[in-house]
Amino acid sequence: MPSLLHEYLAQTFLRNPQLLGRLCPPLAAFVPADAGAREANASQRDIAPVTIHADQVFDIGDPPSLRVILEVQTEWDPAKRGAWAAYIALSWRSSGIPTVLLAVTLDREVERQARMPLFLGPGAILQPLVIGPSAIPNHLDLADIEAVPALGLLVALAHRRDASAMKVRNETLLTAARLPREERIPLMRLLAPTLSAAMLRMEEGNMQDEEMDALMIQFMARTTDRIDEAEDRALERGIEVGRAAGIEQGIERGIEQGIERGIERGIERGIERGIEQGIEVGKADGSRATTLALARRLLPEEVVSNLCEISDSGELEAAVTDAIRARMH
Repeated sequence: MPSLLHEYLAQTFLRNPQLLGRLCPPLAAFVPADAGAREANASQRDIAPVTIHADQVFDIGDPPSLRVILEVQTEWDPAKRGAWAAYIALSWRSSGIPTVLLAVTLDREVERQARMPLFLGPGAILQPLVIGPSAIPNHLDLADIEAVPALGLLVALAHRRDASAMKVRNETLLTAARLPREERIPLMRLLAPTLSAAMLRMEEGNMQDEEMDALMIQFMARTTDRIDEAEDRALERGIEVGRAAGIEQGIERGIEQGIERGIERGIERGIERGIEQGIEVGKADGSRATTLALARRLLPEEVVSNLCEISDSGELEAAVTDAIRARMH
């Protein structure tokens, strides 16, 4: 079964076809800046049923001007070279679209092996195109990372020990923390292995500032998940409290105005008001408690003591974020 990294990379270039020309110059002329990509149907992806299955097949443009057969290589498999030749020939035969085989890898040795020409016979040589560490830059502008976080992931994984790439990784972590949950979780999981060595050096007292920044950012992102969960639980509890308060108020008003009429109108108004108040109180308490827990983990006690005096949860969250950023820089 393909790994999370394998699947993520296969989807990255389908969703961001402009990366093809940026990271693989021979394709630049075929991929305009505004070009879209459309996944080929299942029969085209299964180029030779059962025995040959490409990781991703997509067409550039409408009508298609180029078909890209993308193969993610996490480790080198010599048998793949023969399959690649079949991919191109069979796809071109069935579609008539100019076709390119593009290998994507984050390993330098795999990149070297994949770039080697494949001699098929006299006058027939296949030269695969490869996106690997030598084609992936070791630094990015913040605007590039925010536009395509997956590009920051490629840089972080391809150049793990490079100081510039560490800064890209930190910015990617910070960007991921602001993404929707379904986008944030896979990105954070794929970046996590780049921090394992940093955590070991932290225990030994040899951690660099950039590595400490990265761990703090990842902790912030995980805490964001816990805040989401806390708000969900607070919402449920708020509804329960609101219902209970609404029933109680409804009964009191019902007795004053007449049991039958009062119960009906009191419950309706009480439930609505109680739910609103319960949700507000529950969410505020849950968010405040989680934010203070994060502050106690990352900030000095004297700073936390001052933060505890802030009653508004929104102002507290902003103050904690500013304090953490100030500590990082």
